[in-house]
Amino acid sequence: MECVSHASGARRKARPRGAPFSPTRPPGMLAAMTRPLRDVVLQFLRDDGLEFDEAGPVLRLAYAGDNGRFVVFVRVDEQRQQLACFAVCPLEAGARLPEVHELLQRINQQLAVVAFDVAPDTGVIRCRAGLDVEGDRLTPALIGNVVYACAAGLDEFLPAVTAVIVQRLDARRALASLA
Repeated sequence: MECVSHASGARRKARPRGAPFSPTRPPGMLAAMTRPLRDVVLQFLRDDGLEFDEAGPVLRLAYAGDNGRFVVFVRVDEQRQQLACFAVCPLEAGARLPEVHELLQRINQQLAVVAFDVAPDTGVIRCRAGLDVEGDRLTPALIGNVVYACAAGLDEFLPAVTAVIVQRLDARRALASLA
């Protein structure tokens, strides 16, 4: 596979997915320096005193924030060297799906680290964040950034989601009610 740089037109061979890259260390050295991502995540959760269920490939955490209680899922993909976090809203969009979709789009315009989505078939609302650590290593600080940003993101905007679904406000009024 070749990549073309749009700025210079220069061609270079693309690094195959999964191949370690480091400008200062030879290939193979990174693999020896890292632990399985799941082990690093489990250690972080234990060290931070978080209670979780590790049955299966996805870790499940109960979260109680300032604005509600919900579940946070942490998924590790060893093959792709990725960490994904999903905070699932305790409310579903139901018949208010179009209004919830508009709200989430307006929220997403304000965000840089997390993003909201809603499943069109089920109405499940999630706040998600992810991290690709291919060619580097996963650290407790990075895990904390992803997990806590995801949980805090849903907790911050949960009142607006509730206002749209339960109080039947439109998206603009629901967001204005947060101020």
